[in-house]
Amino acid sequence: MPRPGQDAQRGRENEGFKANEAGFLENLINFKLQLQEAKDVGIRVSDADLKDAIDGIKNKYKMTEVQFQESLKAEGYSLMNIRSICVSR
Repeated sequence: MPRPGQDAQRGRENEGFKANEAGFLENLINFKLQLQEAKDVGIRVSDADLKDAIDGIKNKYKMTEVQFQESLKAEGYSLMNIRSICVSR
């Protein structure tokens, strides 16, 4: 059962995401285009590079880890998907 004020906080978080959704989606599209270009020219992404990129997105949109993962989920992704797409093993 939610604690008092928890629903209100979740509502504010959702409003914050919705206000930034277009920018987030644009970044995701640009990210996919950059991944394809990197693949085409043989650029590899390290775990540290990916972490820095994710931290930059979270900071830009003032998102917590949970909010970031919820945003990925809303777009049909998970952090594991992103890692497997981006990081060369």
